[in-house]
Amino acid sequence: MLLYPVPTSLPTGYSYATAGTSGSVYTAAIKLPTTAYTPQFVLASTGSIATIIGFKTGTTYPSAQSTANQSILSTLTPVGSTVNSIIMQCSLVNNPITVPSDILDSMPIKETSFGSNITYDPSFEKFIGLSNGTFNSFTFSFRDQNLNEIYARDPNVSITLIIRQKK
Repeated sequence: MLLYPVPTSLPTGYSYATAGTSGSVYTAAIKLPTTAYTPQFVLASTGSIATIIGFKTGTTYPSAQSTANQSILSTLTPVGSTVNSIIMQCSLVNNPITVPSDILDSMPIKETSFGSNITYDPSFEKFIGLSNGTFNSFTFSFRDQNLNEIYARDPNVSITLIIRQKK
């Protein structure tokens, strides 16, 4: 990241807009600083893009106010995608070895580029128990590896479930 001091005066040939200038917004409050400080880049502790761009959350760069140019390297490996696998949940499922117990399966995302189809073809059948009772509907949802809901924008989703009676 490159940070440069905010100038104390306008470059040659530029001027502030004045009242009545066509197409301009005039305010007397717009002024440049008296000292050319470099802006500080503050990354929030939550809801931040810090991990995506490779910086620690809840940090200010540079840590102290400066008047010099700043060149700051990332401190972490940037995370290009925050979703590494998809957890499939189904309200019919009663899986006693998972928390929450409605997890049907997890599929890794590999060899898939952004915007392309994600194909999951398990190498063997995985039979998971269902909840007891009679149901007239069920919900199926997708979550990331941290159980955050994934909002799919693709209207074309094909899911095949094999439901068999217990032997």
